Amino acid sequence: MKFSVIIPVYNCERYLDRSVQSVLEQSFADWELILIDDGSTDSSGKICDDYQQRIPEKIQVIHQENLGVLYARRAGMQQSHGEYLCFLDSDDSWYINTLEILNQYQQEYNPDIIFFGYRKVIDLKKIEGPIVLSTEVTSIDKNAMPVVHKKVIEGAISCLWAETFRRTLIDWSRDYSPYRKVFKGEDLLQNLALIDNANSVLFIPDVLYSYFQYESGITQRKIDQAYLDSHLIVQDILMEYVANWDMPRKVGIQLFANVYRHVLKSLMTDSLSQSKYSRQERIWLIRYLSTGKMGRYLDDIKIVWDKKVVATATWLLKKRQSWVLCIFINIYRILYAILKCMRNYLVSNIKEV
Repeated sequence: MKFSVIIPVYNCERYLDRSVQSVLEQSFADWELILIDDGSTDSSGKICDDYQQRIPEKIQVIHQENLGVLYARRAGMQQSHGEYLCFLDSDDSWYINTLEILNQYQQEYNPDIIFFGYRKVIDLKKIEGPIVLSTEVTSIDKNAMPVVHKKVIEGAISCLWAETFRRTLIDWSRDYSPYRKVFKGEDLLQNLALIDNANSVLFIPDVLYSYFQYESGITQRKIDQAYLDSHLIVQDILMEYVANWDMPRKVGIQLFANVYRHVLKSLMTDSLSQSKYSRQERIWLIRYLSTGKMGRYLDDIKIVWDKKVVATATWLLKKRQSWVLCIFINIYRILYAILKCMRNYLVSNIKEV
């Protein structure tokens, strides 16, 4: 078996057919498909079973309680038989020749991992991309792997569905049970181990994946402890690899710095009329960022952001000026609301003219 295709499935009855059909229609035939129903409460599990009954020689189905995408993927890995593994999200799709092209590159270069490009499809009409890591075929051997290490640490390499890798790279011995609650950065968490075990990597310019995004489905999640703890777990592991790869500590910190930036921006642009956060929640978030497990990374963050207000907020955070930062954020929220109202007023007047 050449390729094992793993699709984690959770409540995606509207899009699952598109994803599975893109595998069934592949021009390259040497593959198996593993569908992991991660405790779906809609008809997704039944759709998986229907496909397995239709093509039992090609399709496996695993039903499990809802454990999250990381555990769903690990379950698929354990049942896989292919020389190479590929991941496909249940609401995305492949091009008809995705596996054929990957097989051609594998035959010619025989790399441990192949990274390919993708396009983003927004609301089924707007297409962004191509998004690629290299505009030409680039082969990396063991001696040049630090180049790849830098890319993954900086966040350029993250999505597991934009690559295929040898099954032998999987870190079977690692206990992933402490990471069950990770729902942010789980791709990076697994990619670190795969890249650490790889001796060769191939970057190709071919676009082989369609990543679907729906504006109506994009919501501003309320940032809470679970969100921050998830990022923190991944950051701690990331720093282990930074040390093992003899990279400067500051390189590993900057990806996590974006988490601080995101939280601060979320607090500063929080609506005055329909606030996501109560006063107590805002105070708790600021204190959580500056103390304990989160606070230990704060002093390493270099303020390089172009937005002066975010840089000022970060400076106050680093100085542990929690109450001053609360006041600063509330003042900014008021100014932000005023500017937003003025912009909406001007836009509406322009349209009338």
